[in-house]
Amino acid sequence: MASNACDSDIVHTEKLLQDFSALYLDKEFSDINFVVGGKTFTGHRAVLAKRFSDKKQNHVIAHENIKCTLETSVERFTKEGFIWPSENVASLKRFARVVKGLSRTNVNAIIDGNTTDYNGTNGFTYHDIVDKAPSIVIQLCQPFCLSSMRMLLWDQDARVYSYYVEVSNDQKHWTKICDRSGLDCRSWQYASFNPIIATFIKVVGIRSSANAKFHVVHLETPALTFSSEEERRILLAGEFTFMNAVPNSNY
Repeated sequence: MASNACDSDIVHTEKLLQDFSALYLDKEFSDINFVVGGKTFTGHRAVLAKRFSDKKQNHVIAHENIKCTLETSVERFTKEGFIWPSENVASLKRFARVVKGLSRTNVNAIIDGNTTDYNGTNGFTYHDIVDKAPSIVIQLCQPFCLSSMRMLLWDQDARVYSYYVEVSNDQKHWTKICDRSGLDCRSWQYASFNPIIATFIKVVGIRSSANAKFHVVHLETPALTFSSEEERRILLAGEFTFMNAVPNSNY
């Protein structure tokens, strides 16, 4: 009997967004070029056709090269064609989602944009520090070029946390972009790092002074908002130091 080529154990709907991200990264099967501001970027007709509904626009897609007018509202691109976002892409508004994490009410709380309405039971995403592979993982809608992030750790009492952050494009190969493993951190956190292409963001809490759970209220990338004018002044001055973190003498 011939074997069935379809693996029934794979839930393909859960991998669809990841597959589209891989398609974005892999230019081998691209079949259309966009010429924007003198630069050429590759794309896929099938994806583009789905974004346009009327026949006139689909007629344009039939051409191999499309010349586009670069407007001021268009986000910057890297030389490889990846978007360097000008607004937070780790958000429900930009179709990000939490693929790993825990919550009592809303597992996407970390990316819902709410930074004020949270308490002991609501408004945060968490993971158990004692898990075999503890982490909160956010999947962006596509690969982006990132160089900064900002995160609000749960701060309704005096507890402190230690953590690190990694990024990936396939959830197999991870690159560490922020390491606060040896620091006592609380409340707002900021990190800048060398530009990197990323689809997945993994936050790993390794210690809490209160219990065996790591709670995050909000994460954004790139870092765009600030909790005070003083914080804005310090961060925009280019200082790589971060807010609300001190060395942990026990590390």
